[in-house]
Amino acid sequence: MQEHKNGKENTDPVSEDEPRKIRILIMGNSVTAGGFCQNNPELGKISGMERNACSWGTRLRQMLEGQFPGAVQLDVAAFGERNTRGGTKMWEYDLFNDDVPNPDIVINTFSTNDMHAMSVKDAEIKNMTLEDAIIDNQEFIRKVLKP
Repeated sequence: MQEHKNGKENTDPVSEDEPRKIRILIMGNSVTAGGFCQNNPELGKISGMERNACSWGTRLRQMLEGQFPGAVQLDVAAFGERNTRGGTKMWEYDLFNDDVPNPDIVINTFSTNDMHAMSVKDAEIKNMTLEDAIIDNQEFIRKVLKP
């Protein structure tokens, strides 16, 4: 079993005959959560961090499960009004549901809010250009890649 950074263990069953699932975590804002998309009950079960079953993350999960049954576990951690800086804090302090395992792949989809008016104000407060502030978002990548 692989230990999660907060001490939780991943309990995916692993056997010599069948490899463990590839775990993908999509982190993002309201667009990722499915804000304003048309909710279709036929799209399936959603986790507590997804707002709508019609979100693109849910649709990606269903596509991957259809193409690779039993091989992929895709989780979505998405909340409105978040940007990469907020996502970095979510990762750093492990602010996820208990059922979200330690992922093999992390997809950052906060970019739409990285160009938000509040991001401009945040850059001004830090006495940075918006471009420098966005480049500074590489902290997210460093945190995710840190063992």
